Amino acid sequence: MAKAIAEQLRAHLSGREEQVIAAKPTDNPEAYDAYLRGLAYSLKTANTPTNALGAQKYLREAVRLDPKFALSWALLSSVEARGYITVNLQPTVALREEARQAAETALTLRPNLGEALLAKGYYHYACLKDYDTAVRYFDQGRQFLPNSSRIPELLA
Repeated sequence: MAKAIAEQLRAHLSGREEQVIAAKPTDNPEAYDAYLRGLAYSLKTANTPTNALGAQKYLREAVRLDPKFALSWALLSSVEARGYITVNLQPTVALREEARQAAETALTLRPNLGEALLAKGYYHYACLKDYDTAVRYFDQGRQFLPNSSRIPELLA
């Protein structure tokens, strides 16, 4: 759809922009549905254990259905790191390790995925309190997500 709009506007897209538009996060509709449900829980304004658990449940399902779904791995890491720091999920060593592994999986699958860089940064911020490393990841993510309001929010 974005490509059709760009064509109607006669906008010139770079090769990288065309790749981003054409890229599908997953070919598995059930995994994508689970991702969207997890995303919906993660975007709820109330930062509660119920919302954290709901997001975690659906995102785990999404990566189970499609283990190569990098965007879902990235969001799972962010949800778990936020749950760790806010204690909306049990702040255990196991949860911290899950957040790390999910971020690293996302980066391994798609090294240039801005959301994966933000997830890795948020893991360093929320789970390790390693703020300098977190800032470096947030800055790296900015080049792939130049219009993201999430980056200044995380830096603040």
